[in-house]
Amino acid sequence: MAQKDLTNPEEKEKAALLVLRAEQKAFSGSLLVTSVEITGERTTPAAVGVVSASTAKNHLLNHPDGRVCPVCGQDGLQPGQFRHRKCEAGKLVQVEETLEVLPPSPAVVHEQRHRDSRSEYRRLVAIAEQREPTMRGIRRKSSSKRARIEQSRDAVLVRCGGLCENPGCAGQPADVKDDGSAILEVDHVHALEDGGPDLPWNMVALCPNCHRVKTYGRTRKELTRVLGELARQKHAAF
Repeated sequence: MAQKDLTNPEEKEKAALLVLRAEQKAFSGSLLVTSVEITGERTTPAAVGVVSASTAKNHLLNHPDGRVCPVCGQDGLQPGQFRHRKCEAGKLVQVEETLEVLPPSPAVVHEQRHRDSRSEYRRLVAIAEQREPTMRGIRRKSSSKRARIEQSRDAVLVRCGGLCENPGCAGQPADVKDDGSAILEVDHVHALEDGGPDLPWNMVALCPNCHRVKTYGRTRKELTRVLGELARQKHAAF
């Protein structure tokens, strides 16, 4: 296509700019035009499409840098911007809403529960150790037995995780209490009446069967020794 001669230098510069911009847009694929013949306000068909000089001029005036917002399709982008600020915020919200929230892995859940259990165990032990010296001479109501520290018992139940702490347990009951907790009994390794402390490192959680074996079984002495060592190890681990 031949371009009409223009005598005015300013018109020549504008015409050359229009052609250059049109060719750049054609190369990027956003404006399918390979050449434009400028004849005032009229154009002739180009290789791919037909665009008037006034249309190209309006496009360049509205989109001086040849870019529009890919979210809303409007112009007005500042230098260096790829989207409007409001469109960028909307895009981020949309991406966050479409992200699939995956559940944590079993290993992560187990570690979190173990970390929470250790924190709760330490809290209960601190209270129990503070109360223990003042509870040694206190007896239960209508009984000659020593009063027990409830925080020590609660700490052992947290530590055991609902399982009998006897390593040789033949199987604790599968049933649970009304509140859903395991059927376990917290016992002192060395009895309070024999001078044993009412603290978690001297206590174990046992199922009813293991508790009876520890109290009446022929192997109770050996089992008591094993449970005492285990209670100290688990207490140190927590």
